[in-house]
Amino acid sequence: MSLPGPVCPYDGATAELVDAGAVYGPAFEGRGNAWRCPECWATVGCKRGPLPTPMGTLANPELREFRKRLRDRMTTVSPALGEQRGTGKERLRLRAERERVGWLTLEECRQRLWELYT
Repeated sequence: MSLPGPVCPYDGATAELVDAGAVYGPAFEGRGNAWRCPECWATVGCKRGPLPTPMGTLANPELREFRKRLRDRMTTVSPALGEQRGTGKERLRLRAERERVGWLTLEECRQRLWELYT
């Protein structure tokens, strides 16, 4: 019996478990799993372990790009602005497990980026 995959927020399809290489490229083949929507190809990585637990919500290309920007900004060192590594995380104050970047919606990512740049 296989576990049911997460339901895609974009089209309602049930995601299927695939090798990480199918999502992240050949360098990741055999290095874990990911969930992928068979209809729109929204994806989310899985935690390592006996159960393929999603590390966030399924994300389409636009949401993946905003999450990447947010992660990059949270760890960017900008001496010209007097910032040190980690300053973004401290300013953003992601609260609780639910507020890890992988769980944020597109609108939440936009809001957090706005907070970091203002």
